[in-house]
Amino acid sequence: MIKSLIFVLVAASFVKAVTVDIRAAWLDASQCPDEETTKQVISTMAKNGINRIYVGTWKNGKTFFNSSTLFNAISDAGIGRFIVPWAIEHGHAQNMEVYAWFEYGYIAAYMNLSTPFGQYANNNKWIMGEVNNMFYMNPLSDATEFLARMMIDAISLGIDGLQLDDHFSCRKKFLICSKAVIDNAAKRIYELIRKSNSTISISLAPAPLPLALSDYNVDWPELFKAGYFQEIVPLLYTSSYTHFEYMLSQNEVFIRKPLREKTLIGIMVNKDSENVIDWKEVKQMINLANRHKYGVTIWYGKSIVKDYSREFYELWGNKLTNMC
Repeated sequence: MIKSLIFVLVAASFVKAVTVDIRAAWLDASQCPDEETTKQVISTMAKNGINRIYVGTWKNGKTFFNSSTLFNAISDAGIGRFIVPWAIEHGHAQNMEVYAWFEYGYIAAYMNLSTPFGQYANNNKWIMGEVNNMFYMNPLSDATEFLARMMIDAISLGIDGLQLDDHFSCRKKFLICSKAVIDNAAKRIYELIRKSNSTISISLAPAPLPLALSDYNVDWPELFKAGYFQEIVPLLYTSSYTHFEYMLSQNEVFIRKPLREKTLIGIMVNKDSENVIDWKEVKQMINLANRHKYGVTIWYGKSIVKDYSREFYELWGNKLTNMC
C-alpha cells in the first residue's frame, strides 16, 4: 500500500513533456523574397534543428497566399508573394510542421490607412483607432468574420495549423474594449473554423500575463480552457535571462494542466532586423524553458539562419546529426 502511494506521488510530480521536443521559429516574410531563397532558408533552419515554422501569412493588408476572401474584397492588391505555399512544400520536405501565422490579426494597416486594405477597412467602419502606429479593427465589427474567413482559406493549402498572436487583441485605449469582447471574438473565429475543419490546431501567441489582461484584454488561460485555442505560446520577450526567469515563474502560476502540456515559450533573439540578444542570455533562456519541459519558439528565423546559425547548429542541429 505504501509503495503504491509513493509511486502515485512520484508519477504525479512529473510533467508530461508534450511540447519539449518542439523547436520552432517564426518565418518572417522578409526572409522569403522568392521561392529559391525560401527553400534555402528552410533547409538551413532544418539543419539547425528547427522542426516547426510559423510562416508569415497576413501582414499590412496582404496575405502571402491567394486568399479568396481578401481577393474578393480588394482584388490583386491584397495578394502578396506565395510564401505560404512555398513554406508548406519545402517545410514538409524537411519533415517540418508548418503553421500559417496571421501576424496582423486585427491590425488593418501600419503607419497610415492609405493601403488598399486600410481604405477598405476604413470604408467599412471597422477601424477603432491607432496604437503605436498600428490601426486596429473593431472585434465587434464584421472584421472578425473577415479574419476567420482568411484563416479558413489557408486551410485548403495543406497547412498543419493556424496561429494568431498579440495583435489578436482589443487594447485598453479603446472604450469599447473588454475581456468579453475578445472572448466572444475568439469563440466566433473558433466556430467558423470548426465548421470548415474539425481538427486543425489553432494556436495563440499572446502577451504575457498580467499584461495580456491589463492592456490587451486577452485572458489566454481561459481562452484555452474554453477550447478556442489548442496551443498557447506566451511571448516572454526580454534581453535578460534574469528577467526571463522572473516572467516564466510569474506566468507558470497560470499554466496548469492540460494547458501545461500545450504550451511553448516564445523567446526573442532578434530585437530588430539589425540587433540580437547576447547568445549567452538566449541559451540560458532556452535551457530554462526546456528544463521546465516546454518547447520554444524563436523570434525570429533570421537568427537561426544568419545571426546565430553556428550556435543553433551546435545546440540543436548537431545533436540531430549525431542521432542519425
